[in-house]
Order: sequence, then C-alpha cells, then structure tokens
Amino acid sequence: MAANKLTVTELKRLISIAVQEKRTLRRNDGEGLYFCAESSGKGHWEFRYKKPSDGRDTYMRLGAYPSTSLSKAREEKIRFRDYLNKGIDPQLAKNGAALNNKISLEITFTEFARVFIEANPLEWKEETLKQKSQIITNHISSRIGCVTVKEITSGLLLDSLKDITSKHMANKSFVLIRNILAYAEVLGLPLCSISFDQLQKYFKKPKSKHFAAVNPDELRSLIQHFVESNTSPIIFCLFLWQLHLLLRPKNAATSQWRYIDLEARVIVFPKVKTDENFAIPLSTSVMKLLSYLSQYKLNDQYIFPSQTGADHASPGSVGNAIRSLGYKGVMTSHGTRSVGSTKLYDELISSEVVEACLSHIDKNLIRSAYYRERFLSQRVAVMQLWSDFIDDELRAAVKELAGRELPLLEIVNEILSQEIEIFV
Repeated sequence: MAANKLTVTELKRLISIAVQEKRTLRRNDGEGLYFCAESSGKGHWEFRYKKPSDGRDTYMRLGAYPSTSLSKAREEKIRFRDYLNKGIDPQLAKNGAALNNKISLEITFTEFARVFIEANPLEWKEETLKQKSQIITNHISSRIGCVTVKEITSGLLLDSLKDITSKHMANKSFVLIRNILAYAEVLGLPLCSISFDQLQKYFKKPKSKHFAAVNPDELRSLIQHFVESNTSPIIFCLFLWQLHLLLRPKNAATSQWRYIDLEARVIVFPKVKTDENFAIPLSTSVMKLLSYLSQYKLNDQYIFPSQTGADHASPGSVGNAIRSLGYKGVMTSHGTRSVGSTKLYDELISSEVVEACLSHIDKNLIRSAYYRERFLSQRVAVMQLWSDFIDDELRAAVKELAGRELPLLEIVNEILSQEIEIFV
C-alpha cells in the first residue's frame, strides 16, 4: 500500500464526516500509521504493528491531532519502525523513555547490562536470559564493562572483541552488545555513532561444522573401548541412552523421570528448540535400560544424576568420556546422532521419518510439527530397528570381551538380560 496517502485537507474532511455521521473513521497513511477521526470532532494518531515477541497485531497511540501534526506523526512512525527493525517493541521504547531520569548518563556498560537483563525488552525466556548473563560476565564485562555506555565506540568494540578466540562466542558477544546498546538508545541515553553493520563483517557467525562421528560399522569398536575403560556406570548408561534415542547431549543429560509415559511407551521432552513438546518412542531396549536404571535411582528427578546426586549429569560428560578413549577428532558426543542417521539412511528409511527421529527443526514449523506427529507410528518401528542394531553391536562387543573382569561388562550383560518391569 502506498505511503503518505493523507493530506491536511483530507484530515479536516475526515473529522467533519465523523462528526456528521457520529462515528469514528480510521484511515491508513501507510506503513502502519493511521489517523482516527472521532465523532467528537477530535482526532488522534495510531501506529499499528506486529509484536516482535509473538507476531500478534497490536497498536499504540502516538498523540492527539492537531497538537501532533501529520509531519510529526510520520516522524514518529519512522522512529518506531526503526525499533521494530531492531526487534524492539515500540511500546516498550515509548514507555522506556520515561525511565531516562532514573539512569545516570555516566552508567557503565556492566551496570546498564544489568538494567537490560532485568527489563528483558526482547522478552527472552529464562534459560536464554541466563545464557546472556553468562556471556556478559565471562566475555564482555572484563573487556568493556567499566566503560560508560556513552563512550563505547566502534573502534573499542573491534579491539575488545577480536581477541575472543572462539569465533562463535565473538559473534554472540557482538550481537548481545548490539542489543544492549539498542535498548540504551531506546531509553534516550547518549551514544557514540557505532557502525554495527560495518562491524558485523568482523564478527560473522561461523558456518556450522559437522560433528565428528564414526561409521555405524565402527560402533562395536567404540562400545568395546567404553566397556574396557574406567568410565563410570552412570555415564556409560547415559551414552547408551543418548545413542538409542538419538538425543542431543543436553537433552540426554537433563532427562527426567517425569518425562516418561510408561503406558504410551514414549518420553516427552518439553520445548526441544521450539515451544512444542516432542515425544520419542521407547524401544524395548530403552525400556530395559530404564528398568536397570530404576533399580539404582539416586535422584527422584533426573534419570542421570551428577556425582553428588543433587543435580543432573553434565551435558559434556559423554563427550569427555569419548575423548578419553582416544577418539578426539574422530567421534563426538553429538556424533551419536550422526551414527544413527547414517544407519537409518542406509536402511532406506525416508528422509522425513529420519528427520523426525532426530527432532530436526524445519524452517516451516507447521510442517515440522506435522512430520513429528504424522510419523510417530513409523518412528516406533524405526527406533526399534535402530535399538536392535545397537544391541547386536553390544552383544558382539561383550562376546569378544567375555571372561575379563570388567565392571561395565557386567552392567551390559545385566541390561541386556533385563525383564521389562513397571517402575516409578
């Protein structure tokens, strides 16, 4: 729709009609700016937009007419659209301006970062806020924390962030600083002119790398090395759990007993990268593993407790164990998923079913949810096929190690011989 449709003459005409017809008339000036002519003979401006947090339609009043002129309303519209482009809700920006007098113009970056985290203008979830706070504490504050917000320059950011060895963390830090300073601008704090678009080229998000993984026919050897090692039983079981269910390390380590639906024989993980729950079928092999673990339950909440038993095992535990076996650069914790996907593709399983098993997030979230729901019955058979393969490799591995006094050898045999029982 064309922008700037209205004229001062048109505004007066609309008010006249509204009074005559005793109703409110609303006309679009373009790009979300609306003029509302009231039956009382007054008028006001509205800015209509979609909230960045959830995409819902909303609006805000910009001021009464004629005290807020047509040209002034258009200036306000441009300013608020700029906030939207930065992912900031204009309503928060408008309300935030009233906070200016409560924030010192000499506030340091670390101090203002706390204001940003507490205000949470981008409406991040609690876990995300925690991660952002850690980035501020561990990577940003030591570099620019004591500098006042108004003194931060492009050159300072370039010099401060370029020595972060991890390109991934440098990018995360850069984006977070950009968000924080955008909020400072919203609140009316004076800022240097920072060329974020130019700086972006120095802190690009690194391309995703494939996680190192062995081939399916090398899984038996990996299992043998595990069984021969001094890996703790709980971490070895976590490895099997992650392998059977094709889980990401964090989801595997933080699995909870309450997620398990025994009647449906599924485990339901809440919010796996999306706001949707995700159910994974439990194969007979996984049920045996759970039956074994239930006998030695050290924590009523987490299936895989930490050494103290108070929390869950570290998501990096399996990866550390794999590296200690001499697989650095050859196999990773996340690589268990690659082993599974390779095997399933070798079995000519359809790509849609394989992706659903891996809980990959399709760019089309509706289609992604459809795949997971539509292919649930097929995933039951596929996950059983995958578990059967793992068990075959387990049996072959322990057969070659039979007769040796190895703690994990006894555990594998006990798991494989488990009777599936109802457990709590």
